[in-house]
Amino acid sequence: MYATASKYADNHARTTTSWSLIKPRRSLLILPKGFEEVTMCFESSLMTAKVVNMPEDAVPEWFEEENSALI
Repeated sequence: MYATASKYADNHARTTTSWSLIKPRRSLLILPKGFEEVTMCFESSLMTAKVVNMPEDAVPEWFEEENSALI
């Protein structure tokens, strides 16, 4: 898979124009219990931080937006 990805990247070089066409998307950072007091340290214009005690605590609405990454 790495070889295929490298070949694609070599054949489709990024330009200043192509980078400007990429829509910025937010990342969702899901933290375990204990991080409640520090979520603001992870917040930015392109990152949202949430705390869950158990995976079942995740709110479906968190995933409605097209995220850049789920961490």
